[in-house]
Amino acid sequence: MNKIQYSLLLIPILVLNSCTQEKSSPDIRILWTNDTHGYLAPVYHREEGDNLYVERAKREGRVGGFAYIATIIKRQRAAQHDRTLLLDSGDTWHGTVLPVRLAGAPVVDVMNAMGYDAMVPGNVEFFYNRETIENLFSQAKFPLLIANIYDAEWGERAQLPNVKPYIIKNINGLKVGIIGMTYHWMTKVSNHPEWSFGLRTEEIQNDVNHLRDQEKVDLVILVSHMGWKADVRYAGLVSDIDVIVGAHTHDMLYRPSIVYNEKSGRDVLVLQAGSHGKMVGQLDLKVKDQHVIAYEQTLFPVRASEIQPDPEIAVYIEKLRAPFKAELEKVIGTTTTLLYRQGTWQSTADNLVVDALRARTGQDVTIKQPGRYGAAIMPGPITVEDIYNLVPDESPIYLMKFSGRELRGMIESAVDNVTNEDPLQQVGGYMWRYSGIEISIDLTNKYPDRILTIIIDGKPLEDDRLYSLAEFDMFFSTNPNAKDLKQTDMIGPHEVIAYVEEQGDITSELDNRITDHHGNILSEQQYLNQLWEETGRSGFDLDKEKVFIYSGKIDNSGRLAIHE
Repeated sequence: MNKIQYSLLLIPILVLNSCTQEKSSPDIRILWTNDTHGYLAPVYHREEGDNLYVERAKREGRVGGFAYIATIIKRQRAAQHDRTLLLDSGDTWHGTVLPVRLAGAPVVDVMNAMGYDAMVPGNVEFFYNRETIENLFSQAKFPLLIANIYDAEWGERAQLPNVKPYIIKNINGLKVGIIGMTYHWMTKVSNHPEWSFGLRTEEIQNDVNHLRDQEKVDLVILVSHMGWKADVRYAGLVSDIDVIVGAHTHDMLYRPSIVYNEKSGRDVLVLQAGSHGKMVGQLDLKVKDQHVIAYEQTLFPVRASEIQPDPEIAVYIEKLRAPFKAELEKVIGTTTTLLYRQGTWQSTADNLVVDALRARTGQDVTIKQPGRYGAAIMPGPITVEDIYNLVPDESPIYLMKFSGRELRGMIESAVDNVTNEDPLQQVGGYMWRYSGIEISIDLTNKYPDRILTIIIDGKPLEDDRLYSLAEFDMFFSTNPNAKDLKQTDMIGPHEVIAYVEEQGDITSELDNRITDHHGNILSEQQYLNQLWEETGRSGFDLDKEKVFIYSGKIDNSGRLAIHE
């Protein structure tokens, strides 16, 4: 039997007033958010592969925003007030200009007001410097769970304010152990050499064993920022976990994944609720003899047009925005195309950003991180805030040079990061965003032979030639092969804003900067239909249904089995 099973216990159900109606009470309710990326206010958000989004957005409107999220959480928690946990899986305090300028504090304040029980910080929390991180940890009125953060010099768990590897909560007569796992490749995406991270399977297994054997917990929850497929793998590696509340890859698991751990004979529910606050997740559980015997997952869309915002949090956010309102709402140009970020190989928003930075720096090549966060910009006016939503980090641009041979090796590794069959080896899973290069790849080949051609400035790449490169947020400045390194006084988002003002009208489209061996433009995930089957999306009409529900229970064999 395959280790990974996707529960099909019930056909997706449209429950017309499920927001207020309650069925039999669960033993425990888990409410969660993940990958909200500092989006305090509602935004337009296109999921990868949604080619009908412009029309859908007219009906769906803006989504997310903490005042609207708070309304749903308050309602659902009130219905089960004595048996609810509120968790966050990270990438929450960084991603938009106000939290970044105000060192993350606004989002922590909002989370404190909402009464979160615990959070695992994600990789973007570690974009801040150490002093800011420790201040935020101290300001949080809830524990930060990071079982895999270690002191790089001493090899011991790092001692940080308000940080614990796990906690135990007593909920409705049940002892619940909650462990936190932040991004295992953190050292590759942040600049904190004082800490090390990794999978730490042996250490985490010891934690779980302690919770099960010594603390006698009834339920073990792993709050993870490793990504959906990495969580699925991890559920098979570490035994005796019941639920993984995940994040990082922005996957919308309309149906939870169920992974069978052979060592413990236990089924593990793996959850994730997309990103940008588009959904609030809820998992209701029945627990008996330290096992989950039934579950019901509900995803609640957070559509601003359909929800009354929480008044206290709405007022706080408006006051926070007031000093920046005129600056952020200034119109700097227009776009004739939808500008969106979510795309495995390239996206229209990122093409705009890297093309703008190359035009402003005059280098042969520009490369930036392929971040998944970033609100969509609908055809029409572009504001200053729209650009900051794509490039929130006001850090400098670096100039340097690399040989063609070095560039080839770096790009081949970037392609492998997207295509590597082991999700634990993928660093994010999106292709670098770049301008000035045209690449042809053969995805049927193995590493390091996927790249067929690389063209720079209309000519084939020359191994021994030095190419000038501008980078933003890639940490190439620490690469020992970088030559003629220079930190400029140019700030990433400022240069993109200046470029849009110069151009006036923007038309950013997908193009042949990356193609397959047949000449087809590569943009989004190649197996979207398969992905939508696996995540349960294909079972719903996204335009009609108000909530998204899947349920399941133990069968006679003791498994959370698939029923027709």
